[in-house]
Amino acid sequence: MHAKDVVDINLDYQTRRQRLKRRLLRVIIPIGGVFLILASIMTITMVSYYNNRQDTLALSEDMLKALDQRIHSEADAYLMPASNLVRIGAETLRERIDEVWSPNRTPLGLQLIKTYTQLSSFFGADPQGNFVMHKQNPDGTIDTKVIERQPSNVKVTWVRRDAANNVVKTETSGDDSYDPRGRPWYKGAVEARKLYWSDVYVFFTDKKLGFTVSYPLFSRNEQLLAVVGIDIKLEKISEFLTKLKIGISGRAMIIKDNGTLVAYPQMDRTFKRSGDSLETVMLDELDDPVLT
Repeated sequence: MHAKDVVDINLDYQTRRQRLKRRLLRVIIPIGGVFLILASIMTITMVSYYNNRQDTLALSEDMLKALDQRIHSEADAYLMPASNLVRIGAETLRERIDEVWSPNRTPLGLQLIKTYTQLSSFFGADPQGNFVMHKQNPDGTIDTKVIERQPSNVKVTWVRRDAANNVVKTETSGDDSYDPRGRPWYKGAVEARKLYWSDVYVFFTDKKLGFTVSYPLFSRNEQLLAVVGIDIKLEKISEFLTKLKIGISGRAMIIKDNGTLVAYPQMDRTFKRSGDSLETVMLDELDDPVLT
């Protein structure tokens, strides 16, 4: 017989019960302590995770706000010259409004589009349909188009200049059907009676997509004197967006409130053909799952 098989029958029930409790306590207390330690560790871990997550989200939000502000600032700096210069150009016209509609005059705005390469053309038109435009070509040369409109005759003159602003060729033709008074930039500025940014449309001369910022010039008795405009091609905006550095794989784009894509780093994805015309696409038509 083993010692553990021996039962002391002299112990009463109460004594045996107390001994059993003490044995159980010697087991339960350490196990309970382990559980408490584990629970404390889990609680501390969850609290730390929550706090770290909140701090990370707050830091990410601050970084996104700073990045968004930087992109806004760079886009404003890129587009702001157009809105400022179109106002200056309009006011410059005020004192020589009857002289600018001639190919023999010193071109207004010629130096502007050479200085600001994002501007593709600078032009103006009056209520009679007279028109002058200076258009910058990719090779640095500039073409000037002048429309002199008389009741019985329309004369169109093209003046070709080299990169040094020297006239190399002058061409004259009849009416080419262009009437500035029917174009979006002209009508929009007249209706708004202030600085006007057009929607994206196809330019008459280049057949390229772009938009125009225009400004109406009124006399002191509120008579319309002229409308001055500056064109910006979408390809120029796309080039600008491509150069914006946004983290490792970020990209910037310009989108209207209705979801229409205005400018995207990849120019060929910005528009689609509808018959013989070009149309800008909606954001979800890019087949980009992130943007969709």
